[in-house]
Amino acid sequence: MGLQIDQSRREAAIDGTVLDLEPKLFDLLQRLVAANGELVSKDQLLAAVWEGRVVSDAAISQAVAKLRRAIRAAGVTDDPIKTVHGHGYRWAGAELLPPADNTAPVSPAAASPENASAGAGPRWRWAVLLVLALAALVLGLRPEQAAAPATLAVAPLAVAADSDIDWAELGLASVLGDAVKDRTSLEVMSAARVRSALRRRGLSRGDPAASQLAALADVAGVDHLLLASVSRSTGGYEIRYELASPSNPVQSGTLAADSIEMLAAGLSRAVASDLDVAYAAGIALKKISADEFVNEAFARGMQDLLSGDAEEARAFFESALASDPKMAWARYELGNALNQLSRFEQAAVAFTEARAQALDSGDLNLAGAAATGLGMVAWRNGDLPLAEQHLNEARQRFEAVGNDANLASALGNLGILAENLGRRSEAKTLYGQTLSLYRQAGKKLGESAVYSNLAALERKQGRYAEAETLQRRAAEIQEQVGLRQMLVFSYSELGTVIFAQGRWEEGAAYLDRAVALARELGDRLGAAGALAARAEQLILQGQLAEAQLQLEEALAVQRELNNPAGEGTTRLLLGQIASCQRDEAESFRQADLAVELFESLGDPLLRARALIARAGSGAGAQTDNDLATALSLAQDTADSSLLASVLKARGEREKNPELLREALDHAQAAGDLRLRALLAIELALLLLDGDSADRSELESLLGIAQSWQPDYSGSLFLEARLLRSSGEPQAALVQLAKARDAAGECWQPRQQAQLDDLAAGGQD
Repeated sequence: MGLQIDQSRREAAIDGTVLDLEPKLFDLLQRLVAANGELVSKDQLLAAVWEGRVVSDAAISQAVAKLRRAIRAAGVTDDPIKTVHGHGYRWAGAELLPPADNTAPVSPAAASPENASAGAGPRWRWAVLLVLALAALVLGLRPEQAAAPATLAVAPLAVAADSDIDWAELGLASVLGDAVKDRTSLEVMSAARVRSALRRRGLSRGDPAASQLAALADVAGVDHLLLASVSRSTGGYEIRYELASPSNPVQSGTLAADSIEMLAAGLSRAVASDLDVAYAAGIALKKISADEFVNEAFARGMQDLLSGDAEEARAFFESALASDPKMAWARYELGNALNQLSRFEQAAVAFTEARAQALDSGDLNLAGAAATGLGMVAWRNGDLPLAEQHLNEARQRFEAVGNDANLASALGNLGILAENLGRRSEAKTLYGQTLSLYRQAGKKLGESAVYSNLAALERKQGRYAEAETLQRRAAEIQEQVGLRQMLVFSYSELGTVIFAQGRWEEGAAYLDRAVALARELGDRLGAAGALAARAEQLILQGQLAEAQLQLEEALAVQRELNNPAGEGTTRLLLGQIASCQRDEAESFRQADLAVELFESLGDPLLRARALIARAGSGAGAQTDNDLATALSLAQDTADSSLLASVLKARGEREKNPELLREALDHAQAAGDLRLRALLAIELALLLLDGDSADRSELESLLGIAQSWQPDYSGSLFLEARLLRSSGEPQAALVQLAKARDAAGECWQPRQQAQLDDLAAGGQD
């Protein structure tokens, strides 16, 4: 690997490929490389990269993870940044080469912020809305539904490569999309989201409009696609556009305008006319200033914010505000940029000032958005009562102006807060109101997303039958409307929930449907998620070779698309395979990589599960610390299933039946059928290996295991041990043979020893 750093251009390249680095990542790379392979502590990084500002360890981990993704995107397979846990990082890549000739052509790395955030959860769930809810209330809601509003997707604007308006791609597209939404009855899918959705399907702006529109219809029920190119003209801008619709001929036009404001108004009027929808002339465009310099600075800021360079975005928004201090939307977006930079106190100031300006001008939508920003900052700082106060204000603002879309998000967030604060009855009401809003507006995508989120919460709480009902409802809507990309997720979730109830063949069939549909759609990330879920089932059935192949395919996609959540989860499953094969070093390595990935995400639940896996490998020296940290995270999140997993790991390590009994109680509280079964098997075997095992307790534990899946190898093995201890060696031998067949490649030496002993005539 040949690394070149060009100080004058602040660029870094690997083997001729320029890394896609925001300024802070460039500084981070430079500091690591300058250490010549020596350890660089976190304090040293804070001083050199963050200039001594106080930031969290998570901010450093996230920056390192982004740098790793940028390096991987340049085609590097080996990780050159080594983590020294608890201390810092060390550069272990190739030595620094002289900068390349600045006249030589280089190809940019194919990294993107959309790819980096394509999967946000352990099952790669897309965040259509921030809602988790209980099912009892909402299943009975059947308000009259309105017809769904037409949806327009605004593609990223095409700009000539040598143009001085490269900021128009997403920045100007964002401003124009908001203007269309302000002055028409259309729902608008933003250019940033369009680009992300198309990339997930392997498409780009250069593909046929019909192919792009079909893909966006699968994702969000899009009716129309706006494709446009923009260029400078004498004194202003010229935009050429095409409107693609499924059943109508392509409509096109050209507009010229002296300013961004005139361009936004003209395009809104033209789109309304071409699509025959109402146009509201005279309504103030939200994100437009009377000063053209300010409009351009704002659009440049949006380009950087949507492209992941929050520091540059901050500078542009501050520049806009220096010229027009009254542009409250620029102050609001400044708050978003500061929030991304983890500068929460400054973000709160920006949101507070934006809210005050909005109230002075009567812009209640902006006041609600700013209050939401304040709520998110308070939430991130752990002040839930203050977060609730701000979100309630946002709710009131959106209600006052009838902004149902933002109101639904506010209600969903308030529902989560109520759930976190233990007020479940209130949470049920809020979730019901959210679903009702989507149904009344005819927004099938939002409605099906709520049902999916409801199902996920039911599954988390162990109510698998309810989760299945809700997820089937989501799938029915998606099938009716044609939201096929969401169906990939629904089929994956149904496969998982059904498998968890012991219907293994039916569950596997749904996951196979998910994989097939994802591949048909070209949804590589969706296929990767379904493959990983299917592999998890195969591991339980002892089919390790097939599981390994599926996980390796999934991992390659997740790494290529910079999906740290999916990659970490897949690595944990690869670690399970290594553990089955008694390769503890490999099991530890995979869990260690997962810990690092989840630390960069800042997700405590995922991090805790990776720590438990790393401790369980038995190959690391920090086992006690890992379990202590995982226990602390489990207690902080009050997650019963996670508590059970931590206690299970400790109980197995210490051969302590009391810890396993306590873990079993937590698994019971969580309703986690599989974890209960695994705990019951482990506890019963531990008791059988001891001197005093109560027969009634052993039979009860066997019943717990069999209630999940009687044909699971662990259940069969426990039954064989009980038969043997009861003086029925022949029956035990039969069950052991069944256990061996069910365990497949995960059959363990201690189990084989039992089988050999019985076959030789041994008896307890």
